[in-house]
Amino acid sequence: MPLPLRSLVERYSYNVVWEEYDKEFVARAIEWPSLAAHGETMEIALTEIRNVIGSCISDMVVNCESIPEPITERKYN
Repeated sequence: MPLPLRSLVERYSYNVVWEEYDKEFVARAIEWPSLAAHGETMEIALTEIRNVIGSCISDMVVNCESIPEPITERKYN
């Protein structure tokens, strides 16, 4: 993953939990509610969701779509 893309992907807010039904860890990002990734370990699940988000961002750039802003960088009134 190119450095500028990796830098953006790392600024999102992630959550990794154990899913008993799947018997795997599931990672999600608050800013990307429709995406999830599974892994045998927390680290694998987190790496997978970051890869998925990186791919989504790449596609969105090609299609001139707006990319979700990291929640910690949003401005509120």
